[in-house]
Amino acid sequence: MNLRSVGGSRQRPVVGQYAQVRLQECYTAVVWPTWDDLKVEIKKYFKPQAERDWARQQICSFKQGSMRMDDYVTRFLALSIQGGLGNEHAVELLECNVNPRIAKQIYLQDTRSDNLALAAEEV
Repeated sequence: MNLRSVGGSRQRPVVGQYAQVRLQECYTAVVWPTWDDLKVEIKKYFKPQAERDWARQQICSFKQGSMRMDDYVTRFLALSIQGGLGNEHAVELLECNVNPRIAKQIYLQDTRSDNLALAAEEV
């Protein structure tokens, strides 16, 4: 299956387009997949994006609260990797969602970093 024909320029499949293209391929080739094969194919095209979307949604609202700093940073880094966030955006979210007193100290001490790994160490 050609993902460009399914997902357009972003190469992200859309369910309705996927179904239309896949049905047309089956009609043209007169070959129909088994249900098990179709489930594997659907997971291949849609699950990775769903996981990235979920991680991005989680990280945007992931506040430190009363969580220990090392636990928070570990979970934050895992979500940022899973969500495929860019370095700059992840640093901004880390600063916004960490305990405000810690973020204030980073700015007062002028130790802010644009690199996520360094920013995570600083907090």
